[in-house]
Amino acid sequence: MGEITIFNSFEGFEMNRTPVQDAISAQEEYQLSGRPTQENYEGRLGQSMSKLNSFERRSVRPLNERGANEMMSFHVGSAKKKLHSPEKSSKEVMQRVFDDQELSLTSPSQQRVLEQEEDRIIDQMQAITNNLARIDFTTLSPNRRPSVPVDLEAPQEFDRISRGSLNGRTGGRGFLLNVNENGASIDQESLEALYLSYLEKVKNEAWFLGNDLTKKIQALLGVATSGPHEEALGAAVHLLHVVIRTKEILQSDQVALILSGVFAALPSFARGKEQMMMIILLEIIALLGGSSIALANIGQLVNILLDTDLPLAQRSAFLALYAQGTHGFSVLVNLAAKEFDEFVPLQILNWLAETHEIRTRIIIPSLLNDLALGDQRRKMTALAALNRLGSLVAESGGLSLLMAQMGEAHIDRNLVAATIRSCGHTGEMALVKLLRGSNSSSSTLIRKVVCFVLGWRVPADAPPAMRVSVVPYQVAEHYHLQPGTMCLFKGKIAPMNFGDTDKEESTGTTQEEETLEVNSRDFTAALQRYLVVRQSQSREVEEEFVDVSHRHVVKNQQLKFLFEEGEQNADESYGNARISAEVVRALVACLSDENPGVREAAANTLGTIGAGEALSALEPLAKALNDGDANVRAMATWAIGRLGPDAGSRCLRRLCELLRDNYWKVRTAACISIGQIGQGLNSAQTQTAYTALSKVLKDSSINKLTVCETIVTLGVDGEALLLNVMKTTPAGNYKLKAAVIQSLELANVTKPTIDFVIEELFRHSSDAMIEVRRACLSTLEVLRRRSRNNVTYLKPKNILPLFYNFLQDSAQEIRELAVASIAAFGPQGELVFIEGLTKDRNATIRVECAKGLGMMGVQTFRALLFGLRDVDEAVRKATSQTLRSRFAVADVIAEYK
Repeated sequence: MGEITIFNSFEGFEMNRTPVQDAISAQEEYQLSGRPTQENYEGRLGQSMSKLNSFERRSVRPLNERGANEMMSFHVGSAKKKLHSPEKSSKEVMQRVFDDQELSLTSPSQQRVLEQEEDRIIDQMQAITNNLARIDFTTLSPNRRPSVPVDLEAPQEFDRISRGSLNGRTGGRGFLLNVNENGASIDQESLEALYLSYLEKVKNEAWFLGNDLTKKIQALLGVATSGPHEEALGAAVHLLHVVIRTKEILQSDQVALILSGVFAALPSFARGKEQMMMIILLEIIALLGGSSIALANIGQLVNILLDTDLPLAQRSAFLALYAQGTHGFSVLVNLAAKEFDEFVPLQILNWLAETHEIRTRIIIPSLLNDLALGDQRRKMTALAALNRLGSLVAESGGLSLLMAQMGEAHIDRNLVAATIRSCGHTGEMALVKLLRGSNSSSSTLIRKVVCFVLGWRVPADAPPAMRVSVVPYQVAEHYHLQPGTMCLFKGKIAPMNFGDTDKEESTGTTQEEETLEVNSRDFTAALQRYLVVRQSQSREVEEEFVDVSHRHVVKNQQLKFLFEEGEQNADESYGNARISAEVVRALVACLSDENPGVREAAANTLGTIGAGEALSALEPLAKALNDGDANVRAMATWAIGRLGPDAGSRCLRRLCELLRDNYWKVRTAACISIGQIGQGLNSAQTQTAYTALSKVLKDSSINKLTVCETIVTLGVDGEALLLNVMKTTPAGNYKLKAAVIQSLELANVTKPTIDFVIEELFRHSSDAMIEVRRACLSTLEVLRRRSRNNVTYLKPKNILPLFYNFLQDSAQEIRELAVASIAAFGPQGELVFIEGLTKDRNATIRVECAKGLGMMGVQTFRALLFGLRDVDEAVRKATSQTLRSRFAVADVIAEYK
């Protein structure tokens, strides 16, 4: 029978004398509970695979290349009598998964049979294991070799040196900190619990209940600086909370009392490396802002900032220094300019680059300078970076320069307009003004671009959409790519489309992180020049500086999670930001523009804005349904559907007429819009829509799937209409049948009528046409996920046997879909695959089960070894291929060590 290669790269393992068959029996016995829930199946697999997980590592004996190649090949011909030949039918296999009665294997005779089967399979597996154990990795090709050599004898541990003496939730410097190989972070849950525990303890104290703020401060300072460790932390957190709530009304003597006590206690906490307490006290200093006491003790803050053993306290020390006005800023700039350490100056520069002030006074002006004076390449990278910095650009005075760029001939106007729009309401109003003032034929392209970006929902205070990173000038890429510039944008030179946010969330995709690289030498020089300007400014400007620094402190507190009340403004997030009435009025005016491209763009944007702000555009859009340009009619038709059911239902008759338009885009848009307004139609209107849609479904003037989906969205009567179409459609018209079946993915799974839909899908699952079977399988899987196990016919016990039956379908694509559908059941699907591979007499099913087990993860490795001894060569080959393609050596070692 020849030979089949089992693995081209594998480390040595030796299997215990625990039989795989015994593990399978353990699965079966565990099923006697009769509750095929997710938890039970996980428990079954956990118990059934426990013995499979008992690999023993052994030393790998070195072989030369020839010997290794011989060991990697398994000669099945010499062991012909030991091949595994399953004998169960597909129906019996599924009964063994779900039927409690048939799974009772408790009689002594049955146990003896299992023991004999156990010994037989051990013999079969041992030859394979011995071969695998003798493979020498040095003979394998580099791409098959593990990237990191694995010591099979010594346990692997994290580098203890990198952890220092921090011990997670232990006392001392690591108290209330989570520490791992990625660094340290605050244990928010434990700190919050400790704070609440302290409040519970003092809730009846006189100072806590009283209104004397000075006494409260004195009591909290006393406990925070000299109390037991956990009480001291609780008191310090409460003092921070008091400062946050009362900062605006604190008297100068109360501020002095707090700062004196905090600075008196800081040295002892710094000597003990108690980061958590230091963070709390430093954030109190930062929130109280500039004061003579803080300036007198600025040396303490500098010492903490320079202590690299206190990474979290360093950041809080930076905030405290930054809050001290020009004097604190001067200290930070001078420290950043020194070369006494490789890490601290660069870290200070990065923290400064995060501040609102430095971005608006240094970084953005540098980018605007590149935009105004740079070559084409520098202009484009600067524009892309400004696009990601949002409203900060307008605050920096860059809006006028951007507006001037809209008239440039050799520039990407889409990117310029998107950058202006990212400036929030200010940018929005600038674009509206530009739209109203650009009426010449030469400005047609500008009007189209402006119409397009006005539909984006940009929050009033959108955070920058890229990371600003200061890098040592020796390694910065600027001098190789763009000499003479301080900032280099590293990302896509394209607009950041706020309108795509919903799409990204629904698909689970996110943009790759983009970075603005700032070289440290030029940035430091710019900071020093700016410091000179700051020191020469008037007192009014200094007060503005203090206000800006305070906002930065509040925004970047490490402990703000303790006192935040939910996700405020969480953001007037991109999906919730409002579109102004001025924008809608300007777009409505563009519906009368002489250029059809502008009219189309305006209708498109009004549809994007949709129900809510754009409702006032209903009448102008309804008039645009009669526009002489087909593209304008199509876009206006689509936009009306986006205005919501109530508004769109007023235009139903005209939409039904447009189903017969001579341009296919208009017909398709009308069909889609009818589906979008379906829930707002009364019974008479719904019947009108059904009649019109049924006619176009027969003549195929619109894509069949689009028409069927629209009919389904109109309600359960639409589902009944399509079910009747399925029953009456000739067998040869498989395209119509497939379209109807696929559209039923949108059927209402909460209505009792879903049972009729599923019944018809089951009936057509054995259709002779591949396209129909594929549509049935796909639709059933979608409905199963949507039903969330609340529809009887879609529960595992009813739907899994159907999916399992698809594993023997004549079409490979159907079998692949069935495998994916079964795998989606998780542990239940894994159990089905194991039963199918080891019990089903149908070789095609066993092949697909082997592939399915490979999809489930490395925990199925031992069960897959059954396939290597299957009586059918196709099963053996499929199993071998699955093992090679799905599992990496390191993953198997990690799973079974």
